[in-house]
Amino acid sequence: MVKAPKLYFYDTGLACSLLDIRDVEQIPTHFLRGGLFENLVINEFIKESLNKGQAPQLYFWRDKTGNEIDLLQIVGNKQYAYEIKSGATFRKIILKVFLCGLNFRA
Repeated sequence: MVKAPKLYFYDTGLACSLLDIRDVEQIPTHFLRGGLFENLVINEFIKESLNKGQAPQLYFWRDKTGNEIDLLQIVGNKQYAYEIKSGATFRKIILKVFLCGLNFRA
């Protein structure tokens, strides 16, 4: 496992402002729209945990060969892996890390 932290903004409006996104119409064509969407989804997971009075146990996972999981959530003794995509279409290749049976630890 490679330990490399990611930075998420609690305020996605601030993130957009720092990226010079001034209008919602700019987001669909912005090269970082996927990162903004991932940021938004992860914030929702954080809020859900905090609203339940629980400390969020959320991790990002990537191995040395580039396989990655956008969000690894630990709930009790269970692990849940999520691939977060902003696109409207599904491609099976996106799930390659899930389909190859990798074992991961947070």
